[in-house]
Amino acid sequence: MVCEDVCPTYTVNKEFLIQAADICEALTNLTYLIRMDSGEPGRVQSYVEMAEERTHALGTLLHAIAGADREHA
Repeated sequence: MVCEDVCPTYTVNKEFLIQAADICEALTNLTYLIRMDSGEPGRVQSYVEMAEERTHALGTLLHAIAGADREHA
């Protein structure tokens, strides 16, 4: 099932997709680093803080897009 099947009038903002994909890639990379450096608490703490920042950024981006979609509905 694709989005068009569920919500045929929804259009995807390309800039949003690029930003969301970049954040997801960063989170994936940070997860990898956390696993690889699991024996180094200082590094892991730094990676976790960066992951928290990226997660917050993704939430902010999603809320901004959702708000914009509500305005256009």
